[in-house]
Amino acid sequence: MNSETLLRQEMVFKAAKHYGSPAYVYDMDQLMQNIHVFNTLRKQDFFRLNYACKANSNINILKLMRDEGLGLDLVSPGEIELALHLGFDAEKLFFTPSNAANEELSYALDQGVFVVADHIDAVQFIGKSYPDRPFGIRLKPDIIDGGNEKVTVGGKDSKFGIALEDVFKYSSQWKEKGYKIELLHAHVGSDLEGLDSFQGILDIFYRLLAQFSHLKTVNIGGGYAVNYDSAHPKWSTDDLLQKTRRFHQSTGLNIMTEPGKFLVSNIGYFVSRVNRKKQGSGFEFLCLDSGFNHFIRPMYYNASHRVITEKDQQGRDNNYRLVGNICEKDEFNKNILLPEMHAGDYLAFINAGAYCYSMASNYNLRYLPKEILLWGNEMYEVTRPATLRELIDRQVLVEAPY
Repeated sequence: MNSETLLRQEMVFKAAKHYGSPAYVYDMDQLMQNIHVFNTLRKQDFFRLNYACKANSNINILKLMRDEGLGLDLVSPGEIELALHLGFDAEKLFFTPSNAANEELSYALDQGVFVVADHIDAVQFIGKSYPDRPFGIRLKPDIIDGGNEKVTVGGKDSKFGIALEDVFKYSSQWKEKGYKIELLHAHVGSDLEGLDSFQGILDIFYRLLAQFSHLKTVNIGGGYAVNYDSAHPKWSTDDLLQKTRRFHQSTGLNIMTEPGKFLVSNIGYFVSRVNRKKQGSGFEFLCLDSGFNHFIRPMYYNASHRVITEKDQQGRDNNYRLVGNICEKDEFNKNILLPEMHAGDYLAFINAGAYCYSMASNYNLRYLPKEILLWGNEMYEVTRPATLRELIDRQVLVEAPY
């Protein structure tokens, strides 16, 4: 591990100690580096990079995306409202929800946001209710890929998208009715280490070109794998450039992609403090000051996040089971070797920038963690936990009607 990385990790622990734990700490300099991975592609006039807002919607992260010229992939009216509040141009916003109500589609269209329909009924609604508005459709490519069954979303049994046979069945009717379908979208899953799936999506788009007379853009989704042990991606930007350039040269269409996790995963550290130790059978429990309500990925995805401590230079000889303080069986790691740890010590889970804070809750009425930014040598607390009073004030006390 190089000295720069060690210094950064020291700052992570310093920030959490200063502002309190549990806390999410985001390295904004690393975020800039991640965006720049796509620089060669972004220089192509046919290529467009959007950020999947659901991965982490901290306003400071979104503001940086805006300043860097990225668009946003959005999945809810709340995300649309936030993006507009932060000054994103509506033309750079793409609403790609799953099974959204017509009211949500109307809200997005009324705000000038480009909408992608993932259901035949949604296509009919937009085409009839907004006959002059261009929109897109999401396909179900029947391609299975991804690092976990919960993030594999392109198979034939997936809830996402319109089946290919239905696209071929109805596309002639949509063309006759003058529906302005300008974009085709497909997404197969997350943690894709190779780009074969993207080529598969592009091959499907080739087959559909004749079905859509208004087509301008295709969206190949995201899901680029994160390398948990290195800053280097597991996939090749040159390979992506070759595939997308070849498609553009043969079709004249623009290509869009929408990474979320890849851009923000390795900027994040989830820092927790050891409350106490407890003896187990052949191991010791390290009982932390947080739970799966704050950090759900190990429980939900069986995700294995590498753990760092302030004592790593001492060696990892002690077998621990990391558990939380929630009234459930919340285990972060079952058997992990760490330096000797004691109550009051801190540890941090790396690659905690994506789908961590954004999936956190107040379960057990515990406050959400803080969020802290590192910019250069400066640190800033940017999200403070809501008070109990604020949580209570979301509710209305109703007197019994007797």
